[in-house]
Amino acid sequence: MYSEYSLSYDTGAAYSRKDMGSTYSQMNARIYFYLNSTDFDNANNRIGFLRIIPSSESYLLAMLSIRGTGNYLQLRYLSGAGPTYSEATSTTSLNLSTWYSIELEVIVGNGTGSVKTYLN
Repeated sequence: MYSEYSLSYDTGAAYSRKDMGSTYSQMNARIYFYLNSTDFDNANNRIGFLRIIPSSESYLLAMLSIRGTGNYLQLRYLSGAGPTYSEATSTTSLNLSTWYSIELEVIVGNGTGSVKTYLN
């Protein structure tokens, strides 16, 4: 299934959403974004910009965000029951005044699931 959405973010919350139902075991989501500023003053601040959440649940499967004063890409993903989350942060920072393409792939499975991120 293919779905196209666009949005612009200046201040406040902005998002687009597509309910894909509950019959999918694999989800791929891609966004293109221009990073012109982050205005972070703390290494723990982050902007979450791509989330995959089951429509019938209140937890997220995976989320990509830009984190901290160095503009690092961070992946947070479900890694156990509870729900329990794990995080992975890139070692390379994203450059300002640059267009990026990023894709998040989530395969759902008890013990067989995976999460992958592709940049540019």
